[in-house]
Amino acid sequence: MLGMIEPKRWDFDGCLRREPVLDADSRPPRVVRKVGWHRCMKCRRPFFSEDVLRLRMCEPCRGDESRYSVLK
Repeated sequence: MLGMIEPKRWDFDGCLRREPVLDADSRPPRVVRKVGWHRCMKCRRPFFSEDVLRLRMCEPCRGDESRYSVLK
């Protein structure tokens, strides 16, 4: 079992570069997600996303409890 092949984090590039994460156990290796720099949907600050399609908010904004205050 070889696991996942993930690229190393790189310096901020203006959110241009996307690199694939490969599952080396399947033949041929398949892309399971893409990583890269992204801008947060809430605060617009750049952050390194482990999945640029699904992870679109930075850690501080994802942990913001104030948006759930109406439901309490």
